[in-house]
Amino acid sequence: MSLPQAAVLHHLARSGGTVITRCVAAASSAVLLSEIHPLMGHWHDPRTQVGQGFPLDENERSLGPRSPANAHCGMVADIVAIANACAQRGAALLLRDWNHIDFVPNFMVSQPSYRLTLVDVLKPHLALHQVVSVRHPLDQWLSTIVMAKAERTDLDRFLMGCRKFAETATAMGFVRYEDFVADPEAWTQEICRRLGLPCEAGFLERAGQLTNVTRDTTGIRGAAQVTVLSRRPHSPQLLAHMRANADYQATVEMLGYAP
Repeated sequence: MSLPQAAVLHHLARSGGTVITRCVAAASSAVLLSEIHPLMGHWHDPRTQVGQGFPLDENERSLGPRSPANAHCGMVADIVAIANACAQRGAALLLRDWNHIDFVPNFMVSQPSYRLTLVDVLKPHLALHQVVSVRHPLDQWLSTIVMAKAERTDLDRFLMGCRKFAETATAMGFVRYEDFVADPEAWTQEICRRLGLPCEAGFLERAGQLTNVTRDTTGIRGAAQVTVLSRRPHSPQLLAHMRANADYQATVEMLGYAP
């Protein structure tokens, strides 16, 4: 018997993932589970999310008890049940991964795994179609410190995580955020094609109306719109520090960015 299907979007924090997810979710009319990760099921619970926009009947809600000692198993069972429900109804399932936990030291994980943990736990149960998106590491860092997340890691460890994620992105193929915002209609169509999702016209108008794409914040500058943003002000010392970092140099080279 074939496995149920799911599309997955991978990106690090502050790299344009909210904008891309809004567009793909609006274009495909997929059932969206946003910021899903095995370590964070108690924050962004798939059961709670799916109940908001895709009510399950009582049989579909019988997803089995969670195990406090092994919570990610309950989350996997939930997602598989939701994927089966989507398949029965002819709906697509879209997962927005929370990859920052996997690649950058944070309040949950001091030593990242440098692996796509969600894929590791779901791949035995679902047929996954994946797209990775990236952003220039300087812009990503400048956005991160505005969001006060920089206090949770130092710059060099952040850049190491960017390099590890870039290696994953290069192996899988990737979409650059900067290219996406320059032509969101064409890139949304391409991402939907790669994910095996439909792409309906007029999605840009609907994208800004989605309220379940992210659970922590809305964009500071771009809000819900697809906007080409200028680089934030930064010191010459910061840029010099980055350019002297081997992980930064490797990242921009792999992703095709100017240093």
